[in-house]
Amino acid sequence: MRRSGIQGRGGSLRHPENQSKRDLGLIVSDCKASAAAVYTTNLVKGAPLLVTKEHLADGTAQAILCNSGNANTCNADGPQIANAMCQLAADQLGLAPEDVAIASTGVIGQPLNLEVIQAGMAPPVEDLAYHNSLHAATAIMTTDTIPKEAAVEFELDGKVCHLGGIAKGSGMIHPNMATMLVFLTTDAAISSELLRKALSTDVQSTFNMVSVDGDTSTNDMVVILVNGMADNAPITQEDKDFAVFMKALNTVTMQLCKMLAGDGEGATHSKSLSRGKLIAAGCILIAGALAALWFLLPQPEKEPPLRREFPVSRQTITVGVDASGTIRSQQ
Repeated sequence: MRRSGIQGRGGSLRHPENQSKRDLGLIVSDCKASAAAVYTTNLVKGAPLLVTKEHLADGTAQAILCNSGNANTCNADGPQIANAMCQLAADQLGLAPEDVAIASTGVIGQPLNLEVIQAGMAPPVEDLAYHNSLHAATAIMTTDTIPKEAAVEFELDGKVCHLGGIAKGSGMIHPNMATMLVFLTTDAAISSELLRKALSTDVQSTFNMVSVDGDTSTNDMVVILVNGMADNAPITQEDKDFAVFMKALNTVTMQLCKMLAGDGEGATHSKSLSRGKLIAAGCILIAGALAALWFLLPQPEKEPPLRREFPVSRQTITVGVDASGTIRSQQ
């Protein structure tokens, strides 16, 4: 949306097996944004992740660039290629390369041809628009069968705010966030400290709880950009506005989690396990064991994949919060 100051686009790098496939996604904020990220816990980490971590060290960014088809991981020149991709995007956008977060997903150990990236960079930049999240969501897909996106509107300080996200992930997804990329954006204003806390808290009960097949991977991250263009009074303490922001964030991330699980490779069932009043740590162990057992059980052969049952989610949420910041109702 234009008023959120976030543009997106997906372009084609002339995929050899599918000339029409979008495989270069770009997300750009109209102004420099606060940024936070959570990264895979895998011991081996891809070059794009390491470069992004370095670029986000100051807590700011203005663009996210992601290619699909090649993970740029376990390559001798991986860091150089990742930095060069940031430079290419920065040159096209008039930014500093340090303001670009970079991600890659696909085949590991295969050299990434920078000339192909360079040749395909101009169209996504030229075609940036405020309603192109679907193009960006499509561009980051690998074995996914559907693009995954969700968005909400919510109110802070009398201002209408927006928060949306796109995700990719279909296989090798296991608790503690692996083999998924998630890019979130919002025009709400919130301090960098509370943004980091909001994201790190939310992923514990969302992306860190998704399991498809028990594998982990190298390039996976959740990145959020916050540009404050909604003009609400910045959230600087854990008050009722912070609770509303957390609810908006969780609404989007939970929907993306459901889409990731529903689009799991070969998935015909999706199970959601609630901890209830159990101790959290014990519940996580039990849920993990039950999820692993579920995969071993014989499943009906003719049941359609759940991935067909998750449409794009765009909704408006209204959150009631009492004086203590406790969410009392939602719609």
